[in-house]
Amino acid sequence: MRAKSKKAPSAEDVIRMTEELNREGARRHKTWQPYSTRLGAFLSGLQSLASLGDVVIGGSQNLIACGVWFAVRVCLETAIGFITYFDRVSALFLKLGTSWALHRDFAQLFPRNHELQTFLAEYLITIVTLCKKVVVFGNKSSLSQFATALMSSFKTDFDPLVSELDQWARLIEQKANLLSAESVLNAENGAIERSLNLARRLSASGKRQRNFDFKQRLLLQLCPHQPEYDAQWRRQRRKGTCYWIFNTPGYKEWRARASREQGSTALWVSGSLGSGKTVILANVVADIHLQQKCLFAFCSSKNSGSVKGTNIIGSLAYQYFNGIPIDSPFWAGMNDDEVGEKTNSTEGVVQLLLAAIPKDECIFIAVDGLEECADDDITDVLLFLKPLMGARRTHLCCSSRPESVLRSRFSSFIANDQIFGVTLNSQARYDEIKDFIAAEIQRRTVDRPLDPDLELLMRSQLVAGAQGM
Repeated sequence: MRAKSKKAPSAEDVIRMTEELNREGARRHKTWQPYSTRLGAFLSGLQSLASLGDVVIGGSQNLIACGVWFAVRVCLETAIGFITYFDRVSALFLKLGTSWALHRDFAQLFPRNHELQTFLAEYLITIVTLCKKVVVFGNKSSLSQFATALMSSFKTDFDPLVSELDQWARLIEQKANLLSAESVLNAENGAIERSLNLARRLSASGKRQRNFDFKQRLLLQLCPHQPEYDAQWRRQRRKGTCYWIFNTPGYKEWRARASREQGSTALWVSGSLGSGKTVILANVVADIHLQQKCLFAFCSSKNSGSVKGTNIIGSLAYQYFNGIPIDSPFWAGMNDDEVGEKTNSTEGVVQLLLAAIPKDECIFIAVDGLEECADDDITDVLLFLKPLMGARRTHLCCSSRPESVLRSRFSSFIANDQIFGVTLNSQARYDEIKDFIAAEIQRRTVDRPLDPDLELLMRSQLVAGAQGM
C-alpha cells in the first residue's frame, strides 16, 4: 500500500479496476453480470479527490487519498466471493456515486476553507468505515453470514452509513455552492484573483497549481459534458459481457499489429440494427483498458450532444489530456491564448494532440454509432482522425451495419490490408448466447429446478427468439 500511495489513481485506473473485478467475478461465478461497472461514477469521484489532494493539499496527502482508494478495492475484492452480496454492495456504491458531484470550482475553493476540508475528511472517514463493515462480513464463515442475515438485513446494517454519507455529501455540495457564490460577488474587487494567488503561494508547488488550473480550463473547453459521455459507456458495459470477440482472428490480428509497431490500423465490427454492436464495443474498450488507455465515443440519437462532431472530437481529446500528469513538461509550454484559439477548430485540436502524444506511443480509439451522425459531423470526425492516424500509430475500432458506406469512407486514408473485420454472424457469438441463456435459467431456477425436458424446450425457444441478438 505504501508503494502505491506515491501515485494518485488516474482516470484509467477507474475503468481498469472495474474491469478487473468483472473478470474475476466471471471467473468465480457462472451467473456473473457486469456488476462492477456500476462502481464507475463513485470511483471517478474518489479518483478526482485523490488528484485534488495531490495538487491542492500537497503530495504527502496522497497517502490519505490513495489509502481510501485501497480500502475500497479491498472491500470489493472481499465481497466478490459472494455474488448476491456483491450485487447489493455494488448497488450501494452506485447510489453513492449518483448522490452528489464535485463543484466545478472545487479545486480552487477547497484550500481556502477549513470547514469544507473538515466535511470532506468526515466523508472519507465514513467511506472507510463502510468498507471495514463489508470486509468484516465477507471474512465470516458461511454459517456466520447466514446467522447474521437472519438477525439483521443488509438494509438495516448499511442504511445508517449511507444516510451519514448523504449528509456529508450535501454539506460539501452546499458549502461549495455558497463559497462559489461569494467568490462571484467579490469578483469586482479582485478578491478571487487574490485568493487564487494566495492558494498558489501556500501550495507546495505554485507550478503544479498553475498546471492544474490550466489543465482544468482546457478540459472544460474541450468537453464540458464528459461525465455524461462516460456514463453512456458504463450503461452499455452493464448490459452484458462479450468475450467471444476477443478470440476472433480479426480482433487478435488487430491487437497483434498494435504490439508490433506497424503503423495505424482499424477494426471494423459489422452487424445488423439491434444486434449488439454497441455492447461489443463497450467490451472492447474495457478489454483494452486492462493494459492501456482507450479513448472512446458512443454516439446515440437519444443524446443529441453525442452525435455532434465537435463533441465527439472534444471528448476524445479530453480523455487523452486528462491522462497527462500535471507535472508533465507539456503543460509548462502551453498558454491560455494559444489553447483558446486551437480548441475552437478541428485542426487546432489535432495540433494540440500531436504536440502531446509522443511519436513512439500508440493510441486506441473506439467510436460507436457514427452512422447516427449527420454527414457534416461524420466529415468532421474523419478530418480529425485522418491526420492523427497519419502522424501517430493509432488503432481505431468502429462499428456499422453491413450495408453502410461508412467503412469505404475510412478506406480513403487507411489501407485495406490494415482494416480487420469482425462480423456478428459468428458461431462463437451464438455459442456465447446459448451459454448465457443456460446460465440465466440455472440462476433463476435454483430454488425450484425445472423438469429436464421443459428446461431443454425453454433453452431452444429462447435461443430461437433471440435471433442472434
